[in-house]
Amino acid sequence: MKIVVTSVPVEDQDKALAFYTDVLGFIKKTEVPLGEYKWLTVVSPQEQSGVELLLEPMAFEPAKVYQDSLKTAGIPWTSFAVDDVQQEYERLVSLGVEFSITPREAGNVMPSSPKTLYEQELDRLYGDISLPAKQYMLIRQSKRFMEQYYSQRIELNDLAKAAFMSRFHYVRVFKLLYGVTPRNYLRDMRIAKAKELLKSGYSITDACLEVGYESLATFSTTFKKSTGYSPREFQSLHKTL
Repeated sequence: MKIVVTSVPVEDQDKALAFYTDVLGFIKKTEVPLGEYKWLTVVSPQEQSGVELLLEPMAFEPAKVYQDSLKTAGIPWTSFAVDDVQQEYERLVSLGVEFSITPREAGNVMPSSPKTLYEQELDRLYGDISLPAKQYMLIRQSKRFMEQYYSQRIELNDLAKAAFMSRFHYVRVFKLLYGVTPRNYLRDMRIAKAKELLKSGYSITDACLEVGYESLATFSTTFKKSTGYSPREFQSLHKTL
């Protein structure tokens, strides 16, 4: 078994191709139109029959959330090797490339810095459950996606696909990390939001639609199972209070 293709998400395939070829020095290998986008790969000039890098269109919303989170955490999506880091750094800077840090020596000469809360949380998770680091990150990003887009239609299959897992494995890992299934986590979050809206004076119908339910009957049934009250009973109770 060997790796044939790996990918990096890009917002604009044509601009990305220009950057990876004209600036970084890769060579275009494949370009096949696929509707709105295309199958577009580049390879190293030193290994033209080697692994292809797919410039993958970032058209799926969870991928955007994942990439933004990596940037915030300072975690690279991928890495490349060069013979002389300083020389390559200077070449790229001369071409207008911006770097978040300058090249530096690695090893014992590097002063150790306190771990961030993010790193501490990852260490805790690593100790609790034996899973690849990338899976932790992908699950965390899908959770963040649900928290940000709970009011929209969210499909479990899409979340699993964005995390590069089977539906079964995604549900299992999510529950290991957070103690509930993704479906129940989304449900509980929506109901919590609905309670806030009903308390603030929203109508039942508006609250239902605002938190992502398309059916008033489904919303009412789910709300009562979760709180012990129907939406109307809950609303009346808090009006009285």
